Amino acid sequence: IPRPPNCFITFRSHICKAGTIPERLRNRHDYVSRAAGSIWRNMSPEEKAPYERLARQAAAEHKRKYPGYSYSPNQRKSAPVKRK
Repeated sequence: IPRPPNCFITFRSHICKAGTIPERLRNRHDYVSRAAGSIWRNMSPEEKAPYERLARQAAAEHKRKYPGYSYSPNQRKSAPVKRK
C-alpha cells in the first residue's frame, strides 16, 4: 500500500504538470527535486497552504480507504560480515 503524498510531494507533482519544469528535464528526477526544493524553501506559508490542504485531504482519503494501515518500513538486511 503506497503512503499518501505529503505537501512537498503534492507541490512537486503540481509544478511538473503545470509546465514549470522544461519538458526535456522532466525525466531528470534529481533536477526536478532540486528545483522544486529550492522553490519550496522560498515560498511563504500562505503559498504553501493549498498544498498542505491537498496533502491533508489525501491523508484523509488514504485513511478512509485503508483504515488499519500503519507505515512499517522494511528493515534492510545487512550483508554478513566476512571474518578472516
